[in-house]
Amino acid sequence: MAPGRALSARRLHRHQPRAQFLRIGAPAQNSAGWHSLENDGSRQFRWTESAETVLGEYAFVEGINYIALSVIMAIEPGFLNTSSLRIGPDIVPLAGNIGKISAQYTSPVTRRFWVSLLTPQPIKPCIVNRDSPDQRELGLALLI
Repeated sequence: MAPGRALSARRLHRHQPRAQFLRIGAPAQNSAGWHSLENDGSRQFRWTESAETVLGEYAFVEGINYIALSVIMAIEPGFLNTSSLRIGPDIVPLAGNIGKISAQYTSPVTRRFWVSLLTPQPIKPCIVNRDSPDQRELGLALLI
């Protein structure tokens, strides 16, 4: 490289794309929009109880942020297909199947954003299965 053409370490760093991996789960403590903590014998999880459920505030880096959600159940097939995340003012689609759900968000700045899970309106299990006595409105079950 010709003299004067070399990039300083600082300038080079600014030009490298950043990436971050975030794992987001249900809250460990009771929180609005979530049902009580449940246990299937080996894992703890919570069901969503509203169509928009706050997941929390997370730090995002400028650049690409890969997000993983551990969704272990949905109230009915196809429920997950129309679900998405709200990250700050932006809506981000979810991809994947029960067990491994992901999203990719490119942030224009490094900062903290509130993240919400957007789903169809939760459904009572007794409507999906007449033999169920469960009257709660359920959407998606996420690991803690």
